[in-house]
Amino acid sequence: MNSLNPVPATKDGPRIQRPGPPFVLRALNAVVVALDTLGLIAPIDEQSLYASARRKTGLSDFGDERFREGVRQRIQGIERIDRLGSLLRFLGRTAIVRGLCNRCLIEQQIKEHPEILGVTIPRPLVVVGMGRTGTTLLQNLLAQDPASRPLLVWEADSPARPRSSMRARGRDPRQRRAERWVWLLKHLYPQLAALHTLDANGPQECALLFRNTFLLSSFLRPSGGKNVKFRDWLDSISEERLEWAYREYHRQLQLLEWQRPAPGHWLLKWPGHLLALETLLKTLPEAVVVQTHRDPCRVISSFCQLASHAAFFVSDERWEPIPRELVAMTVELLGRASEARQRIPAGRILDVHYRQLMADPLGALRRIYDHFGYRYTDEFEKRARAWLEAHPRRERVQGYYDLEQFGLDRAEVEKAFVPYCEQYRVEPER
Repeated sequence: MNSLNPVPATKDGPRIQRPGPPFVLRALNAVVVALDTLGLIAPIDEQSLYASARRKTGLSDFGDERFREGVRQRIQGIERIDRLGSLLRFLGRTAIVRGLCNRCLIEQQIKEHPEILGVTIPRPLVVVGMGRTGTTLLQNLLAQDPASRPLLVWEADSPARPRSSMRARGRDPRQRRAERWVWLLKHLYPQLAALHTLDANGPQECALLFRNTFLLSSFLRPSGGKNVKFRDWLDSISEERLEWAYREYHRQLQLLEWQRPAPGHWLLKWPGHLLALETLLKTLPEAVVVQTHRDPCRVISSFCQLASHAAFFVSDERWEPIPRELVAMTVELLGRASEARQRIPAGRILDVHYRQLMADPLGALRRIYDHFGYRYTDEFEKRARAWLEAHPRRERVQGYYDLEQFGLDRAEVEKAFVPYCEQYRVEPER
């Protein structure tokens, strides 16, 4: 296992300024505080959360009980929120209730249609790799194939259709709800749209499906306590619990395939799969994997830029160690994936480098399809070209990738990733 000592901050600490919360979020927080003071917001405790889910769905079967420990850990994490507290606690509570509602609806739909558990997930093509390595670009391009069946935002948010709309005609209410949320997010926090593509009807990561397991959906935010190290948190997850989470994930994919069958193959994506490549391939026997690679110094600096845009959610004390935590987390994820790959047949995983993808995206698509035996068509290429034209690459301002602005020493970061760069022949970007 690769190891990393904490990277020391520069003499003056991180130079990048932690922004204050936008006015609209401060206003929303004030409203939530007022409602909370009046006793109009339900408390965040297990009994209240389960009661809310039962009331919203009219159901009481949450399925396999092993998710409950994760709920308790999530509650503990919410209780430690230190800034914009009332609003974040409200949103955190909402997310837990949504996950519980999803569990009830999934269980009910499988009870009513037990044939769902016999559904096969055809030839999944899974994109993995750290964020900021081109995974989203690659996912969106692969989704242009008419034979591809990507996991979409609105169905990942709610895998089971609400019972009240099962016989309704017209657009799925889950689509309308996701579109409202995306519209609201774009207007409340427009800076986010410049950093990540937001489309309620576009491809989504698998993280939202794992949210319903309450185990791996928040792997970037260990909830065991302020001083819990990422590696220690990972080590606390038993292989049995990990396999259980992937079985739950598979059941949700079966439900979605039953609702809307793939015309050819499934398309999935999530950096979190790096933690469990062997379990992923065991759960989805027909799956193949594309792993993206990029200069880790660029990955870390881009991650830090993304984190800094939401840093108003945490205190100064909490913000300062985040860049070093991101380095340690990235080393651990890539190290575990490298170890797992030694036991996985080479033909099931293809490496795609960021530079190659950006220089010739269509060439990367052809290489992937040729390697795994998918059919590359003229229509696919036509749609992929159109998507690229509609989504030109954003140019980064000078200094965007400067690690020192986050209190990180470039030489130390490079040293931490020497094994990874040598194994996958990742060259530095200058």
